[in-house]
Amino acid sequence: MDRCRLCNSQLQKGPQDSEKCPCGYKCGRCGRLFHGLAALTTHRQRAHPEEYRVAGTPQSKRRWVTPEKLAVAHKKARMEAGVTPTFKKVSDQNAALGLAVGRSAESVRSLRRDLGGTFEGLAVSEADRLAVESKN
Repeated sequence: MDRCRLCNSQLQKGPQDSEKCPCGYKCGRCGRLFHGLAALTTHRQRAHPEEYRVAGTPQSKRRWVTPEKLAVAHKKARMEAGVTPTFKKVSDQNAALGLAVGRSAESVRSLRRDLGGTFEGLAVSEADRLAVESKN
């Protein structure tokens, strides 16, 4: 292992691919020294954003796009039409709907809450479309 440039002590393995010594943290990418872990984290966010995101740091929530909303409404309509299995508990239904588009049950719950009657209207229109398709 290396030695610290400031205090010449032995560097130890620290969090976030850094090295730690009594006087602070060393960035594993560029070698800059920081007195605290918060300063190192801020540095990594600004100076090395691509590696910071890859390291598993949560990113902002992704927004629902119209095709995803329609896919969830289509899946819900298929459940109500009896084409696919349905669930008694809304939380189980949300989980199943989320799997259709790679979202969590919590995310689907938020979508249903935010859209309110609009979501139910989408599901009804999808159910009507399914009924027409099944007659043909």
